[in-house]
Amino acid sequence: MSEQRSHTPSKAKKADKDRAAPHAILNILDTGHRPDARARRSLAEFVAQIYAQNGLSAPEREAAIDVLHRFAHDTSLSVRRALAHCLANTPVLPASLARKLAQDVTSVAEPILINALALTDEDLIAIIMQHDDRKQMAIAKRPALTQAVTHMLISQGTKPVVEQALQNKGAALHPDDAQRAADRFGQSAKVLSAIAKRHDLPANLAIDIILHASIGLETFIKKQIDLPPPFLENLVIRARDEAVLGRLDALPEKTLLTILRRINSKGHLRDSLVLRAVILGDRDLLEAACAVRAEIGLVPARLQLYHRGPHALNKFLDQCGFSAMLEQVIALAVPTLRQSMEGAPLDTQQYQDVIISRIVGNFRTIAPGSPETVIAQLLRLPD
Repeated sequence: MSEQRSHTPSKAKKADKDRAAPHAILNILDTGHRPDARARRSLAEFVAQIYAQNGLSAPEREAAIDVLHRFAHDTSLSVRRALAHCLANTPVLPASLARKLAQDVTSVAEPILINALALTDEDLIAIIMQHDDRKQMAIAKRPALTQAVTHMLISQGTKPVVEQALQNKGAALHPDDAQRAADRFGQSAKVLSAIAKRHDLPANLAIDIILHASIGLETFIKKQIDLPPPFLENLVIRARDEAVLGRLDALPEKTLLTILRRINSKGHLRDSLVLRAVILGDRDLLEAACAVRAEIGLVPARLQLYHRGPHALNKFLDQCGFSAMLEQVIALAVPTLRQSMEGAPLDTQQYQDVIISRIVGNFRTIAPGSPETVIAQLLRLPD
């Protein structure tokens, strides 16, 4: 107990001494005495740390702020840089000091631009409009960005800055700015991938932006494939639908094969995508998926699907690695698809009614159990 009491006065004295330090340093600076740069840097760090603890009285805080402002105008870059690093995460940083440091050279400004809460949207936008790439990048890394600041980064920033802003989960993004980013950098797979991964954008909107970007779907999937499988499935299905409706250039067979091979190489050519192709009557997508999964060409895949008989069909579907339930569904669809292959036009709506009716009528063969079990399994086919 006596040892503890002996330490208490010394701690109190140190705290009093620290709080008095800004006044003492201010007096030294007022006398015209100028320590060397190394000593000034140490003094700047010391006062910044005392100020950041937020335990000063009003007069002490005023003296500390005066000292910090003087060091913010110091001719030594190392002094100003050390000051910025010490103050960047200080919630009580005065706005005037934050603005002064943010307007400094990049190496001083960066920690302030990334972390300082004292900077307003107006401050940040003014700096963005200076078109300093490194400062824009620092702003794009802030933990939180309003839509107004994100808008300015996307409108004024370079491609890396726009990529960073889109990848920033704390950046509020208006859908119009996602489209603006794609309009400016539609050739960048990274920009489009960042748009696809935004949780605050509806998936359909992200897909629409990607489909109509100048990079092209094939190139996009070749360059960037680390997207969730359900998103990729919807992307491919939407591309097929848009082509049929004439709103998008039709995907040539070679392009479709390239896309599916790329997806398959990452393990994302799932049974659920093939099921959707079968139920929607997308014969081209089914044939391409079978060719890719079986590692053969399109012509051999079509022969196996339509012209080899039931036993050969089952063997081929096994080769594709499909689930037993998906094989049953494909087998039910093949007779109607074969007719369209042989020249009869495929009425998509009529086909969908027929295939769904066949699935329901054969549910005990497809997956023994209750209808609810079959529905659940169809909705979630194994990968």
